[in-house]
Amino acid sequence: MRNEIEKKIKQLQSCTLEEYDAMGGHIRNHVMAEQDALASLAQKKCISVFFEKEAPEAVIHEALTNRLVRKRLETWLTSPAYHKQRRIIMTYPSDSNIGYCYRMDGKNILYNECKYVCMVFLKTDKDDFILYTAYPENEKKLVLL
Repeated sequence: MRNEIEKKIKQLQSCTLEEYDAMGGHIRNHVMAEQDALASLAQKKCISVFFEKEAPEAVIHEALTNRLVRKRLETWLTSPAYHKQRRIIMTYPSDSNIGYCYRMDGKNILYNECKYVCMVFLKTDKDDFILYTAYPENEKKLVLL
């Protein structure tokens, strides 16, 4: 089991955004130009966006090489305590701003710089998982759902 998890993580370490999305992820939705992000606020109250294609790929790849991230994924997949949990959400710090989180407050647009990538992993069956989505976040958190 651990070997399969290691293989899957290594595979995810080299994927492009298109490949993540082809596996069932929804990362491309969080990559857009600033004007598109601001326009989409008319439909949503909050949106987190990456502004460059390379930024999310690079920070996701870096996160997946981190020993603690890998250990958390392995524990989530192998421990009986997490057997029924289908998702895990983890954030990982970036050295610089990787995007922005915009919010509508009445007629005002508020924003925060994001220096973390938030990654949501989803079990597709008991032995496999995908990187379901990733988006910029401005605070560190680890949430198990």
